[in-house]
Amino acid sequence: MATVFDVAHWFLHKKSLTHKQLQKLCYYTQAWHLALLNRPLFSEEIQAWVHGSVIPILYYHYADYGWEKMKRLTGNPPEFEDDTLEVLRAVYRTYAKFDGSQLESSTHSELPWKEARGNIAPYEICNNPLSLLTNTFCNDILRDVRIVNILLMHRWVHKLNIFTVCHSVCRVLVLRRALVIYRGGIIWEEQLVF
Repeated sequence: MATVFDVAHWFLHKKSLTHKQLQKLCYYTQAWHLALLNRPLFSEEIQAWVHGSVIPILYYHYADYGWEKMKRLTGNPPEFEDDTLEVLRAVYRTYAKFDGSQLESSTHSELPWKEARGNIAPYEICNNPLSLLTNTFCNDILRDVRIVNILLMHRWVHKLNIFTVCHSVCRVLVLRRALVIYRGGIIWEEQLVF
């Protein structure tokens, strides 16, 4: 099994990221990996903190960076199995373009963060563990995969990598040669080739 640091280093080999961005990319990688491959990628705990889903061991390791971007790593990135690499690439393509605050807002809209916090106000300190194994959360990811598969089967959309659009709790619409995904107040738009 990989560690959260393997995942973090893979992302940091791709580009310079803020601490908050890195936390959310690792979180989404774990969520997608669980839903799509039916197994966790790393064993480190994820908690429902004020600023969204956080892996404490990763937080304390990079805490000195504060709000500054971490330097892009050079050399060879960590190695992963092919199916895990596909998930990593998909998460990177989907989420790396957003800043930490946008990603935080996205995690705040999702069931695992809401359930872990319960009645705790969004601004109150909380270190409750997050469960990504909830049937609802995994089913949302898998439902979105099925929606895109149906679109692909009916040739409404082709030459589209399924992972660029499948993520938790998204809504998929095909409008005027663009795929628009609305989720958590953020709109992703992918141009399609027909």
